[in-house]
Amino acid sequence: MRRIYITIIILTACISLWGQHSTESILRAVENQGVALVAARSTENVQVKSSRIGNTLPNPEVGYTHLWGAGVAGNQNEITIAQGFDFPTAYFQRNKISTLKSTSAHQQYMAERMNILLEAHLLIIEINRLQALLEVDSMRYADALAAESFNKKRRKAGSISALEENKVSMQTLAAMQHISRNTSSLEKACTRLSYISGLEITPISSIITPSTMEIPSLDSLKSMMRERDPRLMEARTALSVSEKEKSLSTSMALPKFSAGYKHASSDGAKFNGVMLGVSIPVWESRHTISTAKAQIEESRHQIALMENEIESEIESMYKEALTLQRLLAAYHADSFGKKNSTLLRKALQWGEISLLDYFTELETVYATSEEYVQALYDYASLCACLNKYSL
Repeated sequence: MRRIYITIIILTACISLWGQHSTESILRAVENQGVALVAARSTENVQVKSSRIGNTLPNPEVGYTHLWGAGVAGNQNEITIAQGFDFPTAYFQRNKISTLKSTSAHQQYMAERMNILLEAHLLIIEINRLQALLEVDSMRYADALAAESFNKKRRKAGSISALEENKVSMQTLAAMQHISRNTSSLEKACTRLSYISGLEITPISSIITPSTMEIPSLDSLKSMMRERDPRLMEARTALSVSEKEKSLSTSMALPKFSAGYKHASSDGAKFNGVMLGVSIPVWESRHTISTAKAQIEESRHQIALMENEIESEIESMYKEALTLQRLLAAYHADSFGKKNSTLLRKALQWGEISLLDYFTELETVYATSEEYVQALYDYASLCACLNKYSL
């Protein structure tokens, strides 16, 4: 029963029985129905609407004054209606700032979109890695069962030692632990991918990945980074906002105006007229322009620093990817582990190697197989990160 149970685990974890998905279909599902990006789009919508607030005239002011006369003087009543407004260029600058803030909100959404799609892509690669490791684990467990079957014959003949019996038990237990650990990790990765994609991704789902993973040239990567990196685009937009805010500060340092209507009555006499006013911003505009200039200079330095950091990160990943590419080329084929396992099993059955030598040689086969899976995973992850601007 134990063998049947473990075999079922291996089959359900490693064999694609149903639920095939392509990498592209999962990424599109993440974008179209994933909860994280739905929330990000809602946030963008709120920020766009908020950016339009404030570029309006001040509220009109209505006033009423009643004065009681002393002695022979009669009462006096006044009604005033006034509307204030800034210097006209201020509204033009505010409109530009509103447009730039809407652009910034979209760029923040695009940055979140790229991060979430990249996370989904890396989860797909992680799921493929764990499924490949479970295939190695199934080979490990099958080898342990083969050794256990071989030992039954030797046990009847009384030609097996306690050390060999213990070695078989340890190998079987180790294989079961590997299966349990990797199955648990696979379930967690599938649960996370299901959450951010809205799809049902299970350990028995088959995710079809592209057959080739190409690395663009370093120059093209740097060019895409400068043109498409959402963080850089948002920083450049912030710089433009700072420049427009400087222009707005200049406009706000110009006189403000007010105009309105006034009605007054006193001792039966009535008066009607217009009101005109000018407010000279002597105090409130102090240091605003110099502060705006400092913000512009700071934004420029931050953009240059960010561009250098991202470029350095890309160069580092690019070099590492090329190293892994050469390493993967050294492996002859994906199936070399199974071939060696089969050969060693036959050698054991034919008495060409001892049981202890059999497991010693197999450890090298397992280690090499796992190293290949890990190298492939690292290379695919780097390719995904380097190609994130194309998501």
